[in-house]
Amino acid sequence: MSPLIDGETQDVAATASSFAELRRTWRDNTIRVVLPKELTVEPLPDRPDTVAFMDGPLVLAGLTKPQRLRCCSTTVKRLTFAINGDM
Repeated sequence: MSPLIDGETQDVAATASSFAELRRTWRDNTIRVVLPKELTVEPLPDRPDTVAFMDGPLVLAGLTKPQRLRCCSTTVKRLTFAINGDM
């Protein structure tokens, strides 16, 4: 994360899933925050055989409960093929 105040980069210590703190006396300042963003596929913490498609910190799609119940190894094989192009 790279916050800018009035166009000047600020040094902040922030990690993923945390907060960044900017302390100062504010007077008509402009704050701009640039967050890293890329398309990724992340396994779910409690279901490593199921993945979430992420665009930066945003989940692009999710399974509803009935869909999760139908999820099986065939679905994972199809997903692997779609991502890697091999089966």
